[in-house]
Amino acid sequence: MSQEDLASIREALKRWRRKDSFESALSRSVRKRGGEYEDYIRIISEMRERARREGVEVHEAARRSISSDEE
Repeated sequence: MSQEDLASIREALKRWRRKDSFESALSRSVRKRGGEYEDYIRIISEMRERARREGVEVHEAARRSISSDEE
């Protein structure tokens, strides 16, 4: 995952509120950073796959992706 993707995820996690879906927050973040729909699909697909593999919610998979990048 690129640094730009991780930056979009960080921003989405920062702005995400439980009344909204994480997917919506990520979509807004990608668009705000100049990304395309295809960028959003690629990122959310990776997050959903990680969430399924680890048995967690999508937002938790996103947090873990950010944490593993910082290590």
